[in-house]
Amino acid sequence: MFLASRKEWVELVALMKVMSKDKLHWSNNQGLPIKGRTARLECIQRKEQNGFRTYRRIVVPGEGETPDATVIEITNADTKETLTVEAELWSDAADHAVDILRNNENDATVPVDDAMEAFLDEIQMVSLGGISEGPWHILLGINGQKTAVTGVLSRCGAVPSRLLDGGRAANLKLLQTGTRFAQPMAQKVNYVGEDTPDAPIAQIIRERMDMIERMGSSLKYDDVADKVFRCNLAMMDLHMGRLLTEIVRTSYLEDNTHLDELTLRMNEINPLKVKQDLIDKHHYYEYKVRQLLLACVGGMRPAKIYTGSDNLPAFFIVVTPDGTPVLFDATDRDLLGRFLLLNSRLERGHMGKDHYGLLERENNAYYFKLNLKIGLTKR
Repeated sequence: MFLASRKEWVELVALMKVMSKDKLHWSNNQGLPIKGRTARLECIQRKEQNGFRTYRRIVVPGEGETPDATVIEITNADTKETLTVEAELWSDAADHAVDILRNNENDATVPVDDAMEAFLDEIQMVSLGGISEGPWHILLGINGQKTAVTGVLSRCGAVPSRLLDGGRAANLKLLQTGTRFAQPMAQKVNYVGEDTPDAPIAQIIRERMDMIERMGSSLKYDDVADKVFRCNLAMMDLHMGRLLTEIVRTSYLEDNTHLDELTLRMNEINPLKVKQDLIDKHHYYEYKVRQLLLACVGGMRPAKIYTGSDNLPAFFIVVTPDGTPVLFDATDRDLLGRFLLLNSRLERGHMGKDHYGLLERENNAYYFKLNLKIGLTKR
């Protein structure tokens, strides 16, 4: 038994789900398969620790015309080995993997049990996640075309993919204004929730912000805490930090984490004070949030310099909540952007680890930080 990260599990589940099929359905903007629109699966290729592997569905002679087995070609510098695995084994292993993840839903690393380890030994897989110099590990071949780089996302309940996780680098700063705060007042605010450690994070943050207002103060957007993340957001819009801060603040005040609904609220709040025509006719706030989400799946990270270059793969495999793999053509940015907006949510990171939710003194002023973390919805 050994441990593997959730990201590795996402890629493993996607690989097993895909290899249990002989066709992949194209997806609509809801992330659901489109009836009648399928792509014939030719192969999946990955570079792994024990060599370059090609997974290919085949028809077993005498068993019919539907591919019901998988051939795995393992190519090393000196040797080439071939394995044959029944299609049913892939499906059973995928279902078992999802059960394991559901039982360890809140853990950063998940144990590989004896049954899963036995299956990995049978297919001679040493690493759950592939090895690549870039962010994408899979090459996908469909409809007889040349293999193309493919990203993997999951909405499966046990392993929803995280689109943006920058830790404390993704913190947003609000300036406390109004009543002049003394240190005991700040300590009183920061103590809220300390005597109820099991209370939800959203409740603690909301109560602290409410207490600041009851003391005659308000929280006003100041800046993005990390310099690199500030510049990354400025590449999309100079006011993106202000917009995201208002979205995160509203999510706490209204106890709502769904990005599509929060974006609609921005149309009403209008934090950037743009003209109404820009909202009604051009869907300004929706466009800005979709722009951010596409940048996230394209590789933008808070602590890494983002140059605005398009780093999207050719395709995305998305594992739906019921475990069905569907396919996106990443060149259709409008469809992919709408899917991401409709199926993304804000997540609540650990307050201590990400260092937010506290009134802190800096340069003779008090600041309150919120954290931005975005993941796909589970359903």
